[in-house]
Amino acid sequence: VTGVQTCALPIYPAQDRGEPVRELGGYVYARGSLRGARPDPQQGAVTKSAQPIRIELANAPVIGTTSSGQDIRLGGFSGLRFLGRSPSGLYQFVTHTDRGPNADPLAPAGESAGSATGYQPKDLRPFGLPEFRPRLVFLDVDLRLKKMFVRAQVPLTTRDGKPVLGLPSDESGEIAVDFRGGHLGATPDGLDLKGITLAPDGTFWMCDEYGPSLVRFSMDGVLLDRILPGKGLPETLRYRRANRGFESIAFHGGKLYAGLESPLDNPPSEGARNSKRSRITRLVEVDPARKVATAQFAYVLDEAGEGKLADLCAEADGVFLAIEKGKDRKSTRLNSSHGYISY
Repeated sequence: VTGVQTCALPIYPAQDRGEPVRELGGYVYARGSLRGARPDPQQGAVTKSAQPIRIELANAPVIGTTSSGQDIRLGGFSGLRFLGRSPSGLYQFVTHTDRGPNADPLAPAGESAGSATGYQPKDLRPFGLPEFRPRLVFLDVDLRLKKMFVRAQVPLTTRDGKPVLGLPSDESGEIAVDFRGGHLGATPDGLDLKGITLAPDGTFWMCDEYGPSLVRFSMDGVLLDRILPGKGLPETLRYRRANRGFESIAFHGGKLYAGLESPLDNPPSEGARNSKRSRITRLVEVDPARKVATAQFAYVLDEAGEGKLADLCAEADGVFLAIEKGKDRKSTRLNSSHGYISY
């Protein structure tokens, strides 16, 4: 089963309702229900809730077949941004896949002492479609029918036309295997894309968990830029936990802001315990013109261990909306999707 992850938060105008609405993980929230709500000084979150409208993908196409003959349909979307309305009144969005269908990790293959991720065990990560190409997906949403439809898919490529794959870019944290346990190896251009934002020139900036890195693609899916730790980004970002790199990205005031899903494991520790004990993850400010980081900010998560910064959206000067995820289901700040909006 594939579906939309709980980590998309675009803001867009609903002209037919006369007020903005906000999308959260496949659910649409009317901003009117949040109007006048302020962050609770003790909790740091909006205390009013909104009633969700569930919008389902109506025509998910088959994107591949596993080695055992199972058809896999399009899903596993990560970021989401509003593009505008069609002449017929449909809401139009751009989203993207992550690295493609994969299963829970198998038993660790061993220790990775001396690698960039220190002593974290390397997970054996099964990939259902090893040749899957991450892609931009353009969606049309009909609020009347509560359905969304795939308008176009744009598989991603490098500058020289090679397919971008979803396999790990190295084996410092995870080892890719197929569903029969066969070793797949790594690919330097591999991307696990988690968030998307629009640049003023019409290109798309996305964030990647593997590097972690920031990447820019053209409208037709060609890789234009990639900013990596030690090559524009702080070198210390290499100490991200496996599968916990950049998860969110926003464009504001001529700068990019990217958020790490979880705290760094810095210094490296066995079982990533230094990361799991911390509540402080990072927002990194990047000048896209110079392709260099210009600032870092501490973001304090509600939960240590399983707390995650899932998505980020710039609303006004100096104000961002963020979604966090965690396992504390007793928290009043968690909605039915186990995420919440905070300022």
